[in-house]
Amino acid sequence: MADPSTRSTASPHLAFRQRGLVVAMGLAVVVGALVGLAAVVFLELIAWTQWLALGTREELLISGLNQDHWWRRMAAPVVGGLIIGGLMLVFYPNLPRPPGVAYVIAASALRRGTMSFRDGIKAATLNGISLGFGASVGREGPMVHWGATIGAWGARALGLDPRVRRTLLACGVSAAVAASFNAPLAGVFFALEVVVGHYAFSVFAPCVLAALTATLVGRAVRGDDPAFVMPEIIIAGPIDFPLFGALGGVSGLIAVLFIFMSFRIVRVAEQLRLPWWCRPAIAGLIVGLIAIQLPQVLGIGYEATQLTLAGQYGLLLLVAILMGKIICATACQGLGFGGGVFSPSLLIGAALGAVFGQLVGWLPWETSGSSAYAIVGMGAVAAAVLGAPISTVLMVFELTGSYPMAVGSMVAVVFAVGLSRTLTGHSFFTRQLQSMGHDIRDGKDISLLRNTQVSEVLDEEPDTVAPELPAPATLEAVIASRWGRVFVIGEGGRLEGFITLETSRSAFDDPDKTAADLASPALSVTSACDLTTAMKRFVEKGEAHVPVIEDETSQRLIGVIHDFDVSYAYHRAMLVAEGQEELPEAAPWNREDRA
Repeated sequence: MADPSTRSTASPHLAFRQRGLVVAMGLAVVVGALVGLAAVVFLELIAWTQWLALGTREELLISGLNQDHWWRRMAAPVVGGLIIGGLMLVFYPNLPRPPGVAYVIAASALRRGTMSFRDGIKAATLNGISLGFGASVGREGPMVHWGATIGAWGARALGLDPRVRRTLLACGVSAAVAASFNAPLAGVFFALEVVVGHYAFSVFAPCVLAALTATLVGRAVRGDDPAFVMPEIIIAGPIDFPLFGALGGVSGLIAVLFIFMSFRIVRVAEQLRLPWWCRPAIAGLIVGLIAIQLPQVLGIGYEATQLTLAGQYGLLLLVAILMGKIICATACQGLGFGGGVFSPSLLIGAALGAVFGQLVGWLPWETSGSSAYAIVGMGAVAAAVLGAPISTVLMVFELTGSYPMAVGSMVAVVFAVGLSRTLTGHSFFTRQLQSMGHDIRDGKDISLLRNTQVSEVLDEEPDTVAPELPAPATLEAVIASRWGRVFVIGEGGRLEGFITLETSRSAFDDPDKTAADLASPALSVTSACDLTTAMKRFVEKGEAHVPVIEDETSQRLIGVIHDFDVSYAYHRAMLVAEGQEELPEAAPWNREDRA
């Protein structure tokens, strides 16, 4: 029969969580409206900066450029790089580039949903300048960071608990993506898939409200035009679907190349010892020189993507755009410009798909036009680069309104993401997180354990004996110990081994033996180790209690960790990863209850 005290405390806890969901849903509408307005302000910053640098406010950048001013196309990214390099020395002297989506993922998974509003403003400024001066980057990543900052900062300003902070951070992300693409479904699932890592209703519902609100605000201010005007697409027949799969495989390889080049450029710059402040200018020079003949590489590339989807480019120009955009986008990412990878991956994928579509058009059987393959390639490359297969397929469905195209994209996305993960094990964002010292590929729960040190679950009162203690007295000490074992401590607190009844039963009756004679070697961990290392120690030796030493040099025993403490920490990490923060306060953990 259930304990009455348990029943009496469980219901209030459930009621509290239900009230918390209602509060989060209400605040999600506010966050969505604020992010929708913030997105408008950010886009205006880009437009005015672009007018100063390139002479046009138009989002359709190629049409707005004065084709005679080739020098402006070359100079603007270089000047922008110098500005970004100088501002980075002031704003972020210890970072290689302005914060983006990877920092949002880290804040959600590892920092209890905490983000600095001041850093958000600085990052938005740097990213806006980068985009305005023609850097070959995307605007969605900066908008995600800006939206997440608004959501997390608002929750923190209201004094809300970390669980709600994470939820409102996710609301900011979903609202930002929705406002950028005028695609609320893609915004919701991008936040859940990439940032949050689960689909719990407690987060899903607020994200839906935030995305819808941001979309409505954006449409009210900027109109309801979609990000891309899609041509009419008709799937020719079943033969297209295996070809979509083949395109997905090629898209996966292109995504791997993109990720590899982005981080390889960083290593090359470090090997050449290039100063941080000049690296964006070097990237700007690369972009500017290519843009003289190929203006499609400038900025977010929406117009180039639109014209590619419409089938307006020939085969040779598409190949040039594909190669040029990969070179420019990876240079900007690796050398420190602010901006994201969503828009570049869309143009790269569209160009790749259009090339593929034109080539398969030479086959003897009827296939869909190059536009269909451009749409599928766009989704496949973006999904593999971002590590967001579900939200990318939904984005294609929202943009095209075509169920067959969504199915075709799904086929390609499966092959693209599967191949890229097989070859690298990373998306662009998880690779960025790894370079920051965080590896969450095994899940956010494991990542939380990696960021929890042994010292945080340390039992500082281990049972110890001196090495010279006679065997009979040692037996009494083992029997009296809490965990059926004692640790032998030598001079200076040095760990010399451990003793249990099982390991030394036959020797306890020998009065000539001492604790040092009975001790078995102890497999220990240092206090600086993370809990994943501790879990490996438990598995390796089948031990339930592992000694903790200060460092490998001194071997000084400072405590012991227990398997149930680590299991409890893992359980709490799972709750955090699933959108909950704490176990009910009515069921506190008490180590002594296990003794």
